[in-house]
Amino acid sequence: MKKEKKVKEERAPLSERKKAIRRKKRFRLVLRSLILLVVIFTITFVTLSLLGSVRFSNITECFTSFFAMFKKGDGYPYTVSYSNIKTMDMLGKNPVIVENNSIYVLNANAGKTVEEDHSYLDPALRVNNGRILMFDRASDKFMVLTSNSKLYDYQAGKNLITAAISRSGYVAFATGADNACSVLNVLDTKKNLVFAWRCADEYISDIAFASDNRLAVSVIGVKTARAYSKVVVLDMNKDSAAASFEFPDTSVFDIEYISGKRLEVIGDNLYSIISRDLSGKTDTAFAPYKLSNAAKHKRSLALSVSELDGGTHILKLFNGNGKMLFEKSIEEGVDDISVYGSSTAVLQSGKVTVFNSRGNQVSTVDVGKNVYRIKLAGSRLYVFSVNEIRTYGV
Repeated sequence: MKKEKKVKEERAPLSERKKAIRRKKRFRLVLRSLILLVVIFTITFVTLSLLGSVRFSNITECFTSFFAMFKKGDGYPYTVSYSNIKTMDMLGKNPVIVENNSIYVLNANAGKTVEEDHSYLDPALRVNNGRILMFDRASDKFMVLTSNSKLYDYQAGKNLITAAISRSGYVAFATGADNACSVLNVLDTKKNLVFAWRCADEYISDIAFASDNRLAVSVIGVKTARAYSKVVVLDMNKDSAAASFEFPDTSVFDIEYISGKRLEVIGDNLYSIISRDLSGKTDTAFAPYKLSNAAKHKRSLALSVSELDGGTHILKLFNGNGKMLFEKSIEEGVDDISVYGSSTAVLQSGKVTVFNSRGNQVSTVDVGKNVYRIKLAGSRLYVFSVNEIRTYGV
């Protein structure tokens, strides 16, 4: 018996040594994985910086934003009163929510990766390349954030009409002016004024950055008691406009550069693509229908139009070249639509239907009544109801 006990006592240290060896192996494996992750991130961002897609000032933001996405939360459904939500958007696959007195970003676990207070009365959002621009249409204030921190606050001096943020973090904003209808100002990432443009006779309705030094503005004016719009393309290195396109009897409310060069225009009665070389535009009129809903994601645009009497409803999906991928008649009125990649989600009477790029139905989700908004994010569908945000797989 004593021998057996001695043998057991001698084997115990060997077992402990094996455990220690396994712990070291696990530690080395985790360490190698982290080092590999850092190397991949570094190579990716150095490459992107050389291509002009990202600046080195963004690298720290991207690292911290990446790890913020793993912050713990209570999961979905996330409780929030829809009546308190002023506006919302998506930062990648994560909801950006603006309530009466705060703005925050939710990750996949419903954890808040950033939260900031505000006193904006009429807030609006613009999101681009990991940055969030929130501006107040009822004051001169705006702020710029990432998914994990606020970068800065700014006061423009006069009430803001609209604003935009570029991939590199430049901010353009339009305000009223003493000796013009509106004025455009552009700030770099250090908040230095790098460009200004005055519009004497029209009001700026939207702003879009290209991938180079160009940007575009849409303006709205009135001539002989009839509304019209113009889209003006500006080069920040030149004093005069590069091009101007007029849209008679149209109120243009949304413009955006597709793939950095081609300009997409949405008005109350048409959809248009302005060519890369600025030689012309291709209009698609909605008549005899009216625009009901519009949703965009990168190179995809989904529109729903309906007859004036509400009898016929049509869903359309366009790619970045302005080509219509499908046109589909749908029976009921559309409450909301969302697009992600080549997939389009349609909310109708408590049901969400998802279509692929050919207009074929791929999934249907019963989300119940009292749903106001939907956001498609890859294979995940966010549903905003009266008192909570829910998610579904689609």
